[in-house]
Amino acid sequence: MINHLIAWAIRFRVAVLLLVVALVGGGIWAFRSLRVDAFPDLTNVQVSVLAEAPGLSPVEVERLVAFPIEVAVNGVPHVEEVRSLSKYGFAQVTVVFEDGTDIYFARMLVNERLQGVRDQLPVGTEATLGPMAGATSEIYLYTLEDTLHQAVARSDSALMALRTLHDRVVRPQLRSVPGVVEINPFGGFVRQAQVVVDPGKLASYGLSIADVVTAVEQNSPVPTGAYLQHGEEQYILRGLGQATTLDDLRKTVIRARGGVPVLVSDVATVRYGAEVRQGAVSRDGAGEVMSGIVMTLRGANSREVVHAVRARVIAINKALPPGVVLAPYYDQTDLVEGTLATVEHNLLVGGFLVIAILLLFLGNVRAALLVATTIPLSLLAAFLGMRWLGLSANLMSLGAIDFGMIVDGAVVMAENFMRKLHADPVHDAHPH
Repeated sequence: MINHLIAWAIRFRVAVLLLVVALVGGGIWAFRSLRVDAFPDLTNVQVSVLAEAPGLSPVEVERLVAFPIEVAVNGVPHVEEVRSLSKYGFAQVTVVFEDGTDIYFARMLVNERLQGVRDQLPVGTEATLGPMAGATSEIYLYTLEDTLHQAVARSDSALMALRTLHDRVVRPQLRSVPGVVEINPFGGFVRQAQVVVDPGKLASYGLSIADVVTAVEQNSPVPTGAYLQHGEEQYILRGLGQATTLDDLRKTVIRARGGVPVLVSDVATVRYGAEVRQGAVSRDGAGEVMSGIVMTLRGANSREVVHAVRARVIAINKALPPGVVLAPYYDQTDLVEGTLATVEHNLLVGGFLVIAILLLFLGNVRAALLVATTIPLSLLAAFLGMRWLGLSANLMSLGAIDFGMIVDGAVVMAENFMRKLHADPVHDAHPH
C-alpha cells in the first residue's frame, strides 16, 4: 500500500503539489476562522435553573422550591446528575447531561419540565433558566465610578444613583453586543418605591398589612381596553391606572369609611429606598463602588466578543454624565493575546531548533528543510481538524505541540534516503 502511494506521488507530482497548495489554503482559512480562547472550556453539558423565593429560609427553599424542581427534571432523557444549592431566598438546580448532548436541546427539555412545576412553587417564586455560559465565560470585569465628587460619590444615595444608571443605561447597551449572554451587576443599591406602614395608624383605621398590599397591587395595573367606532375613525380606550410617581402611590385608596376614603399616605410613608442586599464591592480601600461582569455565550469567540465590548464601552463612556467612568479591571483579551504570543514564540523557537538539529545531524540543507516543512503542514492539517470539530485555539491545544513527534517519522525516512544516496553504488548493484 505504501509502495503504491509513493509510486503514485512520484508519478503525479503536479497533483501532489496542488494538494499541498489546497492544504495550505484550507489550513490558513481554518486558522483565521478558528475560535480563540485563553483556556479550553471543560464545562460539561449542564443547564442551571435559578429560582428566587423572597423571604424563605434555606430550609424552606430546599423543601418547597429546590426539591420539586429536582423531582421534575429527574426523568429528563440523557440526564446524568441533578444537584441543587439552597440559600436564603434563592435556589440553584443544576442538571448535568451526557457528553455530546446538544445544549439547546437540553435547555428545551429542562424548560418543558420547569413549565409544569411552576404552579407547585410558593407564591412569588420566579424560576428561570440560567444563562448559557461556561467556566471561562467571564471575559470582562469593570467598575462604574463617580471620579468627580470623591467622598460624596461613596454615599448610599450616590451608589443608588450609580446602580440605577447602570441597570437602565449601561447594562442594556452591553447586553446588545453580539456574543454577550448576561451582565451580572454587583454593589450599589437597587432603588425601590417603598411603602413603610405605621402600625399605630394602621390599627386606628382597623386595617391590616394585607389590605395595604391588596390596595397597592389592585390600584396600579394597566387595564386592557377596546375601541369605539366613530364614522371612519377608531378611538382606542385604555386605562391609566399604573402608578408612575410616589404621589400616585400615596393617593391610592385602601378603603372608604363613612364615605371618606382611607389613603395609603394616611397609614404609611411612601418613599424611595434601597433593596435589601447581601454584599458590597470595594476597590483600592477607598470605599464602595458599582461593579459588573460581562458573560460571553458558550462557544462564542471570546476575543471577538471582547473587542466588540471594548468598542461599546468607549461609546458608553462618551454618553455618561461628567465624572462617571466605566473602567475595566479585567480583560480576557490580555490573557488571550499573551497566550497567542506564547504559542507563537514556542512555534518559532521549536521550528528553528528542529531545523538546526536536522542540519547538524543530517548534514544536508535540502533534507533538513524538507523535514522541517512537515511542521507547518501538520499544523495546517490540525487547524482544519479543529475547525471541523469545533475546537478552539488556546494554550492547551497549541502550546503543548511536540515537534519531536511531528518530525520523527520524516527524520527516519530522510536519514534512510541520505544513507541510500551516499552508499556504494557497486555494493547496491550486487546485493547479497
